[in-house]
Amino acid sequence: VSPSRAVFLATHAPLRIRRSRLDGRSVLADGALVDEKTVRDEFLALKSDTGALLVPIVGDSGTGKSHLVRWVGETLPDSAKRKVIYLEKAKTSLRAVIDALLADVQDGNLAKLRDDIHRFTDSVDVATLSRRLVNALSESLAATTVRDVPQ
Repeated sequence: VSPSRAVFLATHAPLRIRRSRLDGRSVLADGALVDEKTVRDEFLALKSDTGALLVPIVGDSGTGKSHLVRWVGETLPDSAKRKVIYLEKAKTSLRAVIDALLADVQDGNLAKLRDDIHRFTDSVDVATLSRRLVNALSESLAATTVRDVPQ
């Protein structure tokens, strides 16, 4: 269920967010407790060389990760340099993501991309896509040599 913005903000309850750090492949949640505003403000202060910012939000199921992401998105100030697109968990297929990203775009090349994605997703069922993926992985692995694998 994804409530409207007004209902979401009216029913929001503060989260217990612990700052974490990475140690190799492990996440160590040994940092200070912070609030949602701190997460949002630190995100806004980040600078990107590529124009895209990613902040990993990790935690067990049901700990409020999606809620935090939505709260940050709902409370970001408007900006001509930024567009917030919130993707619900159930709407993260390739087609849904492309549609969300290109919703307000009028560019001909991007409209063609959107149409191509629609045609592709309309014409391919899960079984066919699964076979294509397994075949592509098999071909890639067959072509991989020892020199291609990082040591």
